Amino acid sequence: MLQNQIRIVQDAPKQLLRLRQLTTKLNVSRSTLYSWLNSHSKYCIPNFPQPIRIGCGRAVFWNEIEIDHWLEGQVTSTTKKANLK
Repeated sequence: MLQNQIRIVQDAPKQLLRLRQLTTKLNVSRSTLYSWLNSHSKYCIPNFPQPIRIGCGRAVFWNEIEIDHWLEGQVTSTTKKANLK
């Protein structure tokens, strides 16, 4: 079973991002990322994609496609706000 999970992750490197890859892509720190995910934080971003936990829950990944869609939405909302001014 574990070998199947490892194979899935290895076969889809462009679709799943590890924490370090995600922080590099977004240019944010690990603590910032987790504060965006924490519903009790004042910096929480409710529509930020949730992590995918594989195995015993220690391996954490994010779907790169969901992250890209979220980024596109951020650019779109920023552009709309700029046009309103």
